[in-house]
Amino acid sequence: MSLVKRPAASASVRAIITVGTPATSVASATLDWTITNLGSSVSGSVPMRFLGGLLYRADFAPPAGLISNGATVDFTLTATDRRGNSTTTPPQTFSLCGVQSYGLGLGGGNSSLLEGSGSTSLGNWTQIDWSNSGPSSTGVIALALAPAFVVLPPGTVLIDGNQLIEVAPILSDATGAGSLPIPIPPLPFLVGLRVDIQCLFDTPVTLTNGVDLVICP
Repeated sequence: MSLVKRPAASASVRAIITVGTPATSVASATLDWTITNLGSSVSGSVPMRFLGGLLYRADFAPPAGLISNGATVDFTLTATDRRGNSTTTPPQTFSLCGVQSYGLGLGGGNSSLLEGSGSTSLGNWTQIDWSNSGPSSTGVIALALAPAFVVLPPGTVLIDGNQLIEVAPILSDATGAGSLPIPIPPLPFLVGLRVDIQCLFDTPVTLTNGVDLVICP
């Protein structure tokens, strides 16, 4: 069995299964999946199409919003022959990691922009870039272990204030932009850790969108 993942392009997963008996003896094949993200799980099933020879394929396109940074996908493949006998593969799992913006387009006080780039793999660097703040304005960058959505008079807070792990001063240049490189420590126990990031600026007071960072192996 082989698996091809393309979450960045279409939030879909393609699985190709090779059946060890002649293809004519297989009546059906099914991909069963469970997506877990932010403490909730959703399950579903997708029929697999016969491609010829010994190959079957399932195009996996879950509802919008289920596949996002930090999600874990568990799946099995089941083949059933014409006599009703079936076999199921051992469960397999993959997780999505990297850096992803969220909370875009809120407007109001969330008029500054925040983006992440680079690698979130152990021993590498992720760069956080901000823009559209006031020229030469001061501010803070805050890191938390969970996202949030709290509407306040200055704008919408997109990180969990009860799970803050770092708050540091930052400064915008004359164009209202700036950047901060963040090192990813080479510590295996950090794999899968989620860190959510947001900035606050003064002169004028603005908030950014959020950036969600999940550490990769």
